[in-house]
Amino acid sequence: MLLEKAINKKNSIFIIVTHIFTKEEGGYIAKCSELGIYSQGNTLEEAEKNIFDAVRVYLNSIEAMGLRDNVFKDKDIKTYKYEQIPKQESEILSINPEIERNSFYRKVPLAI
Repeated sequence: MLLEKAINKKNSIFIIVTHIFTKEEGGYIAKCSELGIYSQGNTLEEAEKNIFDAVRVYLNSIEAMGLRDNVFKDKDIKTYKYEQIPKQESEILSINPEIERNSFYRKVPLAI
């Protein structure tokens, strides 16, 4: 569940993931770098929705299988309480020339 949609933010646990969007001919490729998940869309908005959906499915699946803690440990993903989310980890869509010329990234806090 996304940060802004968390029903009870103060009691939720969050992770922070990076979504990278790369403009390609005919659309956008989306990647969640921490989880190694990819998606795509014809528009940036569609790619963003699709990567959120793919991440949610993945997180729900590893939770249902009882693997979440092991996966987070293996991938070095930290969990945060709402008030512990680092302030610099905002949902601002940014251009990062170190990633790629036609790429944008977004740090996204997700309730788990």
